Amino acid sequence: LSAAADALRGTRQSSPELDDLIFDVSQARTPVAWLPRGAELPRTLGAWVADARRRVDVLRSWLLAEGPPPCVDLSAVLFPRAWLAAAMRGAAASRRWRGCGGPEGLEWRHRVEPRFLEDIPAPPTDGIYVGGLH
Repeated sequence: LSAAADALRGTRQSSPELDDLIFDVSQARTPVAWLPRGAELPRTLGAWVADARRRVDVLRSWLLAEGPPPCVDLSAVLFPRAWLAAAMRGAAASRRWRGCGGPEGLEWRHRVEPRFLEDIPAPPTDGIYVGGLH
């Protein structure tokens, strides 16, 4: 954004990318350059900022927590497939790969719980709790 402000002040030469960013922000749209590849259609800038804040809050809580979170809000994870793969690798490693043949030998099992994310006091002894599936 500082480069866009400099371009608007005339202290920096603009570029097509900066022009696109300035235009999108002036229209209260999320700049295309800020969207991850394969993301859904651009949302309003306000919705994008609110979503970014929520994601930062989730990451901050993980950073400050002692141990894993009781439940992971999957909608706050930027790359859920990678996060789930890492969770599976962690489960296999905690078993020292015994009896499972590595992550490839594990499988996902699920059970729907009629609870909210905030109502889960602690992580499970085996596996993970995932929420935020809309």
